[in-house]
Amino acid sequence: MTTTFYGNQGVVNSIVLDMETDFEKQLKFLNTIKFTDDFKPEWLPDIVKITFIIEPSLGQFGKPNLVIIAEEKSLQRHVIFVESKISAYDDASEKLNIKLFPNKYKDVGDKLNIRLALMYRLAKAYHYQKDGGFIEDVDAITTCPRYLKNPS
Repeated sequence: MTTTFYGNQGVVNSIVLDMETDFEKQLKFLNTIKFTDDFKPEWLPDIVKITFIIEPSLGQFGKPNLVIIAEEKSLQRHVIFVESKISAYDDASEKLNIKLFPNKYKDVGDKLNIRLALMYRLAKAYHYQKDGGFIEDVDAITTCPRYLKNPS
């Protein structure tokens, strides 16, 4: 049987399945990721475990194509959100205007820059989360907070 993956998610699925049980391939993949401003994470050589979560639903923060959790010997974890598009950034992005902000992403939520903005907001909300349990994004300009799970 031959399985062929197609489209944005197909690219991600193919890559993950190719290196699924090969830790050396996983490390090589992590080392090929180009971060902004040629940033090279100092923790890469210390990674001992890598977990891939394909297309998780993160509530109102969206559905990234892939989440990579890289764990160091010290049990410190680093999370990388991966979005894939089979077109150029400008073609896959929404032209920004003030009407889109902060919570008017309806009908443009699949655009690359909007998806990345949601992942950024999730990371910031997680960083500043209260000890109460749920993650809430309350931006100074937001009138409608975003939740990872519904508050009880």
